[in-house]
Amino acid sequence: HIEAYAHLGLALQDVGKKSEAESIFDCSELVAKYQFANVEGWENFAAYNSDLKNYIVRHPTLLKDRPGKPINRGSQTYEIFTDNTSVMAELKQKINHYLFNYFSRFTANSNDQFFHNLPSDWKLSDWAVILESEGFQNSHIHPESYCSGVYYIQVPNSIKENHHGSGYLNFGTSFP
Repeated sequence: HIEAYAHLGLALQDVGKKSEAESIFDCSELVAKYQFANVEGWENFAAYNSDLKNYIVRHPTLLKDRPGKPINRGSQTYEIFTDNTSVMAELKQKINHYLFNYFSRFTANSNDQFFHNLPSDWKLSDWAVILESEGFQNSHIHPESYCSGVYYIQVPNSIKENHHGSGYLNFGTSFP
């Protein structure tokens, strides 16, 4: 059971069993990075990201510091993969493609129990987050999800150039 497994890892962290928790949250094996090579229907990758950013900034469900969410000094939408727009359809298609590749890799190569009963079908859920300067998200998990990911539309140069971890998505540190 996916949710129980996620909570087991958190419980192990809470009682100080860091190595056992890390065997569940094995970032060295589980975290993958993918880069979109091309985006059909757009002149280039930058044009696609520009359209996606404009779509999200104008999204009617975008709320500042959305209540009940781990966001601080930022805005978040509600579900956006239900939107029938070309920019969202392309993102959904790309993510499904990379998820299939990710799951296929683990089906063939992992001894982890987690990957013995991979789903053959899945439903994507997506929302967008826009962080202000000094904005951040609290540490959190998605226990109802089999797999979670993030897509960065735009990263400020100050984050790209920093070497101290500010602004980074962090999977390698146990949750507080």
